[in-house]
Amino acid sequence: ARGPNLDREIIDEALTINKDQYDQEVSPANRGNEEKFGKISPNPIPQHHGFRYVSSMPFMQEQRWLLDYGKYYEQERGIQLFQIWNRIVKLQIQMIQAKKDDNRKLFKDILKEVIRLKNKISPFISKDGVLFLLANAFDNVKNLGLEYLIREYDKQTLLTFMIEILNWVIDKVEDCYYYIDPQLHVYYDATNDSFIRDYAENTNWDFEKLGNPDSRFDLDCDPNQQLEISPDWGSKISLLSIGQERHFNFATKVAQPVDCFINEFFIKPDQSKGVMINDLVDTFTQYYQYHANKTLTYWRDRYGDSKHPNVKSSQTYNEQAINRLKKKGWNVINKVHRGMEPPQHDKYLLWANILKSNDPYYPSVIFNGQKCKFTLISMNNTKVTEDSTGKFKKDKSSERKESILPEEATHFGDAVDKRIWSKYGSLLTKHRTTFVEPRL
Repeated sequence: ARGPNLDREIIDEALTINKDQYDQEVSPANRGNEEKFGKISPNPIPQHHGFRYVSSMPFMQEQRWLLDYGKYYEQERGIQLFQIWNRIVKLQIQMIQAKKDDNRKLFKDILKEVIRLKNKISPFISKDGVLFLLANAFDNVKNLGLEYLIREYDKQTLLTFMIEILNWVIDKVEDCYYYIDPQLHVYYDATNDSFIRDYAENTNWDFEKLGNPDSRFDLDCDPNQQLEISPDWGSKISLLSIGQERHFNFATKVAQPVDCFINEFFIKPDQSKGVMINDLVDTFTQYYQYHANKTLTYWRDRYGDSKHPNVKSSQTYNEQAINRLKKKGWNVINKVHRGMEPPQHDKYLLWANILKSNDPYYPSVIFNGQKCKFTLISMNNTKVTEDSTGKFKKDKSSERKESILPEEATHFGDAVDKRIWSKYGSLLTKHRTTFVEPRL
């Protein structure tokens, strides 16, 4: 009964809110003023006490409450909205490629099919008065121009383009290898607003500079604390996962020791203009150029110690990356996990105990939901299976499927595993943890 009265709710980037907290603290205030704007007023406003949620596409399972509002399409008219939408997105990718190839006939044929499918999902208001809309950059192509879409298609990774520009609907597999609770393990509000505000004023609101952020923009990055990076080297994609230990949990807002995953960088062969490893390292060093503590822990990828990335150089992936980091002014502390590859069964048990978040023997681990988007997509799309002996293992079949983009495969999860297993794997044997409670 306390608090202000609201006449309407309007939220931008709704996927970043804590929905339970919002429903308890904000939505109940959407009340009152019926005599001014409601049905009993002289001039009632149709959307009084309504709500409008605007957002980019959810990429976590727990953000899918946004998509639940669109279920009425199938319930009321049998329209499989999200399946048809993803078919449209795939066709739009083909349209862009046809335009790049100057294949006008193919472009027109695909466009006709897109129009046909869009007619099948024509928006309508539900019986409860809800209007759910899906749209992407193609719906604004008259203003943006097709050349803009082609430029972004060439500039961005395919998965980024599909999610951020075309609003691809992402699913999560059942029987997931990682049990990530967004309330306990994921945070979004970690921008250094005070610095950004001062920086904007000091640069006279230079939007070019503001559009190229660095680590000073990140509240969850302590410039005086050393960073930790773990790589995953491959022919289809190479990546770096960035972490840092802190004494504040940005997810639960509690002062406690916590291991944070604060950023991610990746590159594919078709994106690199020079040596792929150098380009990836340079992306990291440029972003953290103002980081005061230039000592970092490098969790070596053992496979990176044995692979030779090209004929000209006798250096391994790790040697090239470390030498490049040193050349850029960083002091590198090398560390490596036991064995050739962390055992998948033990990794599963370790993660299960860490993500329970209620065992004092295990660390608290959290992820920056904005900066580690592909890490979370990778982890949420990794399935757990059992081998012939009944031991858990990670289903890595997505790495071999051409239909799965490398960023969306298990590579990021592997990089995360290396750092967590190397630091905390001994806790399993120390505390003899062999049982994991069932997920209810």
